[in-house]
Amino acid sequence: MGIITVARVRGVVRQTLPDGTTCEIEDKTDWARLEAMTDEEIEAVVFDE
Repeated sequence: MGIITVARVRGVVRQTLPDGTTCEIEDKTDWARLEAMTDEEIEAVVFDE
């Protein structure tokens, strides 16, 4: 499987597939939770995954 990228542009989350096609996907980010976290807490979550 190739690399898949996800980008948020002007509030829209788009996924780019290995063949170059893109599609809009649902934003599942809990922004209130994320904004309440410290940088250290975010790093801990990222490295846990």
